[in-house]
Amino acid sequence: MIGQKPASLTVTARKMRKGNIGTMDTGLSEAERQQLEQTVEMFEAIVESQPYDCQSLEILKEAYAKLGRYADVIRTSKRLAKSYLQLGQVSSAILEYEAVLHTNPNDQEALEALAQIDARVIPGEPPIQKAAEHKGYSKPGIEEPPTAVAPPSPPRPKTVESIPKHGERTVEAVSSPPPGTEILAPKLTLTQPPKASTPGAAVKESSAIPRVVPTPQVIINDGRDEMYRIFVESKLVAPGDFEQYWPTPPVVTDKIIEPFIQIIADQRIVPIETSLKLLVEKTRIPFIPLERYDIDYELARRFPAQVCLKWCVLPFDRMGKTIFVATANPFNKTALQELGEATNNRLIYYLAAPIELTKSIKKAFRI
Repeated sequence: MIGQKPASLTVTARKMRKGNIGTMDTGLSEAERQQLEQTVEMFEAIVESQPYDCQSLEILKEAYAKLGRYADVIRTSKRLAKSYLQLGQVSSAILEYEAVLHTNPNDQEALEALAQIDARVIPGEPPIQKAAEHKGYSKPGIEEPPTAVAPPSPPRPKTVESIPKHGERTVEAVSSPPPGTEILAPKLTLTQPPKASTPGAAVKESSAIPRVVPTPQVIINDGRDEMYRIFVESKLVAPGDFEQYWPTPPVVTDKIIEPFIQIIADQRIVPIETSLKLLVEKTRIPFIPLERYDIDYELARRFPAQVCLKWCVLPFDRMGKTIFVATANPFNKTALQELGEATNNRLIYYLAAPIELTKSIKKAFRI
């Protein structure tokens, strides 16, 4: 999902923890190698400008592994661990350092970092004296030190609701609306109860008691509330302008619905550069220059054109089981949910300039 810690480590990281870095077979065609090298070049530029972008570092690490650049994999794992520490994600940092140690058990930088983490996480406990005594690397006959990190608390259960989708099959809302979201009250439909079936015991019309049947509303989480807070509460956009220019796409469309930030730029309210910079700062989602990217249009065409047109989004590349999606509204969860119905892969957002995004969508679907 968007601007948050990845739900799990990549396939590459799992292989690293098993000690398989030096034995992974690249087996790439020339076209695949060229595509990966371009991906590496692009994401190296991204992490250079956004050093704590863990999402892009994970992708970069996996690309290095596929290319057989194992020294770069190790270097990126260490950089990723440092980024996790800066963001307070200690458990993820430990996993990255342990992945390094599975490849090189004597890596001094990783060993010292783990010792410092142990000393910081367990106040009053002495730091690890010997590198080999760290958990997972104990010598025979030496008792392991206490676990450095307390077990994580169990995740809070998500609310699952059945939501009818325009009279068709139901879909599930994977989480309850965020705090502050206005919840629409269900419509009420009055129906009459069935008449008594006992012979001679007809029910009088005046005595019938109406039965209340709720009709649930379809919840669209298109990021409106989050964008309102960013643009209106920061006084960049007046409330009236926001209400007037916020796009409400139809269910079916044959043209691209322009993103909000492009509309307010066309109205000379907020320049597009200002909006993009603000969204990057608020979401920590990296910006992708689509005009310089070799977009995988065949991948894009595997997704419903209606979803891409309606929400102005475009799946533009993939890395392993992760698909990158370009958007000008990184808060639009409904768009990701609808795209997710066409794939079992993980979808992650990258911010793109609306003009380049709409050009790419038109090219992908030959509009």
